[in-house]
Amino acid sequence: GGKGGGGARDQYSEEEKKHRVVLCKYDEDQDDALSLKELARLIKDVAEEECQFCEDHELGPYIQRAMREADKDGDKKLNVEEFVPWHGEFRAFIDSFKHKEEEKKQAETAAKASAIKELLECMDKGVIGSCHMSDLPMAIEAAMERGKTPLLVDATVGVEGESFTPLETFYSYSGDALIEMKKMVVDVSIQKEKTVEEALEGCRKRLLEAVKWGKGLIVLMSNSAPPLTSKFTAPDSFPIDVFDASKVKAVLSTSYKEWEGTFLPGVIDAARDKCEVVHKDFKVVVVTKFPAEDYSEFLQAEVPLALMQPIKVTNNK
Repeated sequence: GGKGGGGARDQYSEEEKKHRVVLCKYDEDQDDALSLKELARLIKDVAEEECQFCEDHELGPYIQRAMREADKDGDKKLNVEEFVPWHGEFRAFIDSFKHKEEEKKQAETAAKASAIKELLECMDKGVIGSCHMSDLPMAIEAAMERGKTPLLVDATVGVEGESFTPLETFYSYSGDALIEMKKMVVDVSIQKEKTVEEALEGCRKRLLEAVKWGKGLIVLMSNSAPPLTSKFTAPDSFPIDVFDASKVKAVLSTSYKEWEGTFLPGVIDAARDKCEVVHKDFKVVVVTKFPAEDYSEFLQAEVPLALMQPIKVTNNK
């Protein structure tokens, strides 16, 4: 069926009017046409304010091409007859681009939600789950809420030839209190540069720093299986209880008068160490570079894995 009509028709359709309004807005010298410079401003405004439909370095060539293709009479300007069809196509392209971006964003959000859901289901079963590096804070918190110390199984992949993984690099800049277990074992057992007591005092200082300032105590084991329970823990410096998330949770936000019966007396002296309260954000995280399939085989003898929630950390898209 045709449209019911009647009455004098407006000179321009609603659609055409819209395009003409845009032309007027950018027609600085008011000659009813857009020069290359005026067209460039229009296209750049859309790229900056609505959506980045092409890379910065592609914008110049895109503008040149738009002028070339739309300028039918070759006078280096777009008059109304040339501008209206070009702008119609340009707007259709931009709207479709925005629609695709929105769909992509929704798909990413859904994928992320489903990955997180899967991780939490693994945690509820006590088996290893995967998480992207960007979701790490959430994963660590979820493990702690379940009364487990996060054991990050580092599967992040860095640049060829670099010895540190992206996860290790992240922690080296995070401002957390780091204990490099592999280095400590080498210093004590191979280089003989430190005694066990000196190494443990180093651990105590890191623990104090984390407790006092609300940092993560990040125990980096790299690709080693340090003799943690048999050698590198001690009740008066680095107690094995720091790996028990329920015992860590019990001391959060407590003052030194409430520490009796916890792992803190003997380790931290409120007066000497100028630390009277445990910061609410104190946490303990363990990191291993052994692969997900056999980390437990390497670590089970010396690391209290039963207290931990393994989380495989990746950085791939």
